[in-house]
Amino acid sequence: MPRPSNRDAILDAFAAILDEQGDRPATLDAVAERAGVSKGGLLYHYGSKEQLVAGLVARLDDLVAEDARAIRADPDGPLTAFLRVSVADDSALDRTMTALLRIAQDERYPEALAALRRAERAWRAIVEESIPDDPLLSRMVLLISDGMYFSSLLDVTAAPRVDREDAAAMVAAIETLRAARRG
Repeated sequence: MPRPSNRDAILDAFAAILDEQGDRPATLDAVAERAGVSKGGLLYHYGSKEQLVAGLVARLDDLVAEDARAIRADPDGPLTAFLRVSVADDSALDRTMTALLRIAQDERYPEALAALRRAERAWRAIVEESIPDDPLLSRMVLLISDGMYFSSLLDVTAAPRVDREDAAAMVAAIETLRAARRG
């Protein structure tokens, strides 16, 4: 696996510090040390903490767009794929989301909350495209996914994986409910 670029290493370090310790300890010095770069090297890429946040926001936007494309293109179908990937797996997407979640409630970083809302809208669009005729059922699927994701964040190593069969069974149950609601 190729070594990450300095920009990526810096964002990885910033995300890790935010996730592990919160905003206050995520100083430029701490980020540079964690990334293994000089402070001058960090400042070359990101001149301030606000620019680091902007870097995480841009990374999340890119990762969510990539994730949405993969979900829509999955041979098992988008709804099955969406549920299958609704478990945290310590990916770059997960690490970026958890870092932004840590600072999203801080009024100094409204762009963090805005990025998380864009991510939610992207995934909601996939579900609504998959269940266009039942907004309540779409919302239920989103809440199930959120529950799966956030419970897996509590302990990534112990989280049960959602395999193809599990996701397909969930979709079958959703389709059964959908048919019953139609009538």
